Amino acid sequence: MAEQPFTIDGRMKNEADIQRNWKWELWIPKPPAVTNWDLDDMIIRCRSAVIPGRGNEPIESNFMGQKQFFPGKPIFPNSFMAMFEEFEDKKVSEFLFAWQQAMHDYPGKTDNAGNANTDGKSGIKTDISLRQYGFKGNLIQDLQFKNAWVQNVDDVAMDYTGAESVKYSVTFQYDYWTI
Repeated sequence: MAEQPFTIDGRMKNEADIQRNWKWELWIPKPPAVTNWDLDDMIIRCRSAVIPGRGNEPIESNFMGQKQFFPGKPIFPNSFMAMFEEFEDKKVSEFLFAWQQAMHDYPGKTDNAGNANTDGKSGIKTDISLRQYGFKGNLIQDLQFKNAWVQNVDDVAMDYTGAESVKYSVTFQYDYWTI
C-alpha cells in the first residue's frame, strides 16, 4: 500500500484546524472595586496578547564525576502584555488606570465605589484569564494568571494628522499561570 502524501487532502485531512492567533479577550471574574461601576465580571477584548513562555530550572547533581540534570522549579517571566484598542467612552483605560492607581492609595482612603481601603493593598490583586476563541466562537484556550495586577500602562500616542485608532499596551504582573 502506497503511503499517502503529506498534504491537506492526504494524511493531514483528519487533523484539527491550525490554531490562529486572534480573537483574544481578557476576563476578570472578580474585578477590583476601583470604580463606581456595578461589575460582576469584566471582559476586555484584546487587540493582541503575548502568551508567556515557561521553562524549568535544571538541578545539577554530580555523582562519581558525572553530571546529571533533573527538572527543577518552573520558571516564567511573571508578566505578560496585552494590547487594547480604546473606544470613545474610554471605559477600558479608565478601569485600568483606576486599578493601577489603587496601589498608591493610602490606608483609610475610600475608592470611587465608597469602599474603605483599610490595609493599603485591598483590591489590587485578582485572578484573570486570557481566553482565546476559535472561528465558531468556541473557547480554545484559557490561560489563568494567579494574583495578577496592572504593572504598567504604556504611553498612548495622539496625532491629529492620523486616522489610527487609539491603542495601548498593558503589562500585567502575576505569581504564576496555568492552562
